[in-house]
Amino acid sequence: MDLNSSIPQQKLSVGQALARLRQIYQPGSKDLAIALGTSSTTYLKIERGQRDLTFLMALKLCRFYNLDVHDFISMLSDDELMRKDLTGIKALLKIEIKKAEVAKVKAAAEVVL
Repeated sequence: MDLNSSIPQQKLSVGQALARLRQIYQPGSKDLAIALGTSSTTYLKIERGQRDLTFLMALKLCRFYNLDVHDFISMLSDDELMRKDLTGIKALLKIEIKKAEVAKVKAAAEVVL
């Protein structure tokens, strides 16, 4: 199947690109998960934008679909390629939560004193 004729020229997020590839090629979810070395649940989280696609998984995905990595990258929007990594965002969120907890404890300690 010619990928260029199957995929519109609109730019997508990683999750949208994965969903589009799955729609075009219609692989079994178990086959896809095995090929990527992950569970189907994890794959679906990536497709929904709840987890990041690792570089190694992207390479495995390209091999699974017989897709050049540059073709996969060309499917993605500039905004998607410029966004922050979800892992980094989650780490910053944890830091902010810890800071808020520490501030709350300090405030409670000052009230007691």
